[in-house]
Amino acid sequence: MYAKCGSLIKAQQVFAKLHVRNVVCWNALISAFVKHGHNEEALCLFDQMCLDYVSPDAVTFIHSLKACANTGAIEKAFEIHEHVESKGLLKSALMVGNALVDTFAKLGLFHKAEQVFSSLLIQDAVSWNSLITGYIEHGYGAKAVECYEHMQDANVVPNLVTFICALKAFSSMGAPDKGLDTHCEIERLGLLQKESSFGNILVDMYAQGGWLSRAKEVFDKLPARNIVAWNALIAGCAEYGKGNDALKYYEEMKHLEIVPDAITVVSSLRSCGLIGALDKGREIHAEIERRGTFKYNQVVGNALIDFYAKCNMLGVAHEVFEGLVFRDVISWNMLIAGYVEHGFYEEALKYLDDMQLQGVYPDSITFIYSLKACNSEATVDKAKYIHTELERKNLLETEPVVGNALVDIYCKIGLLRRAHEVFDVLPARDHFSWNTLLAGYVEHGGYEDALDLFKFMQSQQVPPDEVTFVCGLKACASIKALFEGINMHVEIERRGLLVSNHPIGSSLIDMYGKCGVITKAKEVLDRLPLRDSISWNALLAGYTEQGSAEETLKCLGQMRLEGIPLNVPAVVCSLRACASIGSTSLSEGLLTEIKQKRFLERNYLVSSTLVDMCVKCGSVAKAREVFDQLLVRDVVSWNILMAGYAEIGHIDEALACFDQMQFEGVAPDAVTYINSLKTFATMGATEKGQEMHTEIVMKGLLEKELSLGNTMIFLYSKCGAVTMARQVFATLNVRDIVSWNTLLAGYAQVGQNGYLFSTFNSMVSHNVKPDVITFVIMLNACSRSSLFSTSQSYFEAMSKDYGVFPCLEHHSCMVDLFGRAGQLDEAAAIIEKMPISPNVVVWHSLLYACKSWGNVQVGNQAFTQAANIDDQDGASNVLSSRIQVES
Repeated sequence: MYAKCGSLIKAQQVFAKLHVRNVVCWNALISAFVKHGHNEEALCLFDQMCLDYVSPDAVTFIHSLKACANTGAIEKAFEIHEHVESKGLLKSALMVGNALVDTFAKLGLFHKAEQVFSSLLIQDAVSWNSLITGYIEHGYGAKAVECYEHMQDANVVPNLVTFICALKAFSSMGAPDKGLDTHCEIERLGLLQKESSFGNILVDMYAQGGWLSRAKEVFDKLPARNIVAWNALIAGCAEYGKGNDALKYYEEMKHLEIVPDAITVVSSLRSCGLIGALDKGREIHAEIERRGTFKYNQVVGNALIDFYAKCNMLGVAHEVFEGLVFRDVISWNMLIAGYVEHGFYEEALKYLDDMQLQGVYPDSITFIYSLKACNSEATVDKAKYIHTELERKNLLETEPVVGNALVDIYCKIGLLRRAHEVFDVLPARDHFSWNTLLAGYVEHGGYEDALDLFKFMQSQQVPPDEVTFVCGLKACASIKALFEGINMHVEIERRGLLVSNHPIGSSLIDMYGKCGVITKAKEVLDRLPLRDSISWNALLAGYTEQGSAEETLKCLGQMRLEGIPLNVPAVVCSLRACASIGSTSLSEGLLTEIKQKRFLERNYLVSSTLVDMCVKCGSVAKAREVFDQLLVRDVVSWNILMAGYAEIGHIDEALACFDQMQFEGVAPDAVTYINSLKTFATMGATEKGQEMHTEIVMKGLLEKELSLGNTMIFLYSKCGAVTMARQVFATLNVRDIVSWNTLLAGYAQVGQNGYLFSTFNSMVSHNVKPDVITFVIMLNACSRSSLFSTSQSYFEAMSKDYGVFPCLEHHSCMVDLFGRAGQLDEAAAIIEKMPISPNVVVWHSLLYACKSWGNVQVGNQAFTQAANIDDQDGASNVLSSRIQVES
């Protein structure tokens, strides 16, 4: 009596006075202690019972096993299992067997639970329920469903508990489709009306799986809707982004005077954050404060932080955070996530430091958001620190999403080797892992590495998805890897992705366009079920890049006929097409529409391209007119105008632009300085060049921009100041072939052959391979200095030693050299043996030599050949006439 009433001390006192304590007495006391939550004391009683030589029976074992499950007493459960085995109860007492299955399942010892389950002579609904419940409690929803299906196959009739467990399993998996048959069976048996919990679980199952309309149907049929059902519906809407619906149900629930609990409040605040319903969220917050019910509720406090953070009310989020009695890792995560999502990366990283100082250990979510905050070179050290922490905590091994985040951030800040090292040690690599690294290589220009990774991915039997193909095709387009691009196209066709995935189609068009196979790009476009501005723009860009101006404009017309509105990329391509054919008249209609749509005001690229088009069409005055109408003139626009003036020889105007742009507060960039230096070179203005040289050095641009250094070498070389050119060359941190060629050209121009040849040798010794231009410079210099044997040596070494095959200019240099030496027959023989057809310039060179040496016969032959190429060539006629007269 005392035990059943919960008076355990009284019950123990009576028990202690008993002269004979049989198994029934022990069982009464043990069961009472278990029933009232004193599980450890119950197990102590079990031990004492055994010490008193009272043999436990089935009831004893059942209650003791329940105590083991409640306290996690694994060793004691194994000990009791041995007792049960020794007494043969596993075969004779099904309830004991079921209790063992239930205990091992609750302890997460599924191998042991399944072993006991398999040894049972009879497996009834309770046996199956114990196993299914254990799987659900430990998050193994799929195993629970599998077990339920095996139960059905074994023709064991489910009971109420079975149905409840099955529905919970379907809910945990987010698989309402699997629960449909069970729902129908529950309806058929009329259980929905008899047991209210079924309705709640069904609403939850459908809501968790995203079947919100079906969840609402079940909800509407419930005879009584309690807080659990409302919460399931509201939480489901919040989970699947239906914030407005969630808040509508929240209001309906309040209207019915059902008091919201913590779960209701959390789901409603989450919905407010999803849709940015700041006023509604504040109203809920005010209600929380007014009622005071959730003042110390950690989950509600965290939900408030999350809501305000999502609404970009970070100050209020911080106030709520500071007001929490206890701040757990979730509280910190909500705040850090809010700052990261709204771009306050420094503050987010500061909170990471603060939470650790306050003794709160970051979890995987903390590290993921902290890594997102490390998105610049300034935070490289912090990213490396987090990397070290992840390795120390073994999170890279256990949390794949953390490893992916680390790969992603290393890619974003350009540490691709580190990203690849992390990628290599990931225990499991999903598509996100592969695609993140692949996109990183593409983003930072590592196109060959990207294609190597793509091939490695295939070798590992990981099928590329849509993102993989888009990245791979972009890499192919960037380095014109047509063969690899075609292979990707074949695989895309095989998997039917072209007709189902629009980004892949656009990427294919872009790849073929950039690789010069524009007809294939057009074929892909024609096959797309949906052709939008992105796919048309890819084709337009392809035509523009190949110089097919007329096709570009024709493509624009077709695009407009299909109702695709004019957009910035299309405008830019069309203007470039007009520029390449030198026609401003074709662009007049386009210009009218550009003005109507206010592209000039809204987009720098359009305005700069329009100015560039006018310049390239020879209408610098028109370019200036357009330029003067721009509301905002950026450095690109100024650079184009300056280059246009310089191109037509209006040097003063070009330099005036340089002064005016600085007066208007536009800082010159590398292109500005390059254009100005080229202008000074044309003028021979060494002093002005030196002034600009000083300015460039002061700004530290010479170290960052190799093209600037090369242009300065060109300026000094062009002005004959080769010593200055050499000094600039010596200061460059990196020297490319252009640097060497420009210096060589400078020495050749002033006839300093000693420096010329020594510089060439130095270039080769620095493992810089000479190119076509290098040998044009060397052969021209040899020709002007009549260095016959040296010239022949360079000509022979071109293909033999350096793999540079002689082009027209190289042969022209050799013809000029032999002509200067009077070896006209040899010069003519060189022309005859040329692998490419000579142009008029080559024949002019021979004609000039014939005039100098008075060779009429070879001169006549040369004149005939020149006339065959261009019968209107006046220079050939003049030279031929002089040969005849002077001979």
